[in-house]
Amino acid sequence: MRTSRIDSAGRTPRTRTTTLDLFRHDMRKLTVYGLPLNPLSALDQLAGASFCVSYGTRDKLNRQLDDAIRLVGEDQILLVDNGAFGMHKRGVDARDEAYLEDYERWAQAILDRCPHAIAVILTSSKAPRPRIGTSS
Repeated sequence: MRTSRIDSAGRTPRTRTTTLDLFRHDMRKLTVYGLPLNPLSALDQLAGASFCVSYGTRDKLNRQLDDAIRLVGEDQILLVDNGAFGMHKRGVDARDEAYLEDYERWAQAILDRCPHAIAVILTSSKAPRPRIGTSS
């Protein structure tokens, strides 16, 4: 919050607050730990942190997804990544309708369980994607 000085006439000088000024006060570094984590026992030591789970590596998460939902901090996030980059490297089109539907179903199940979860959604200029994480 900006503090202002009073000039010799008892007036508060006019200041211009920009959007950048408003955001600058709230910016802070956020460390997000990617899962799966090895060794598994290290996850409990990160209680209260932020985590990232990827649809591309969901088969390797085992119980770490449940642990991340339980351990994510009150003012932290659980980032639910669509895995598009990794899938692209493997030759899978992450814009494929079946892939998107499966990802959205997986992500929605996480969002339903974790109020701190944020899902990455791919959009296309052809058609808007269905909104997940909200009631229609």
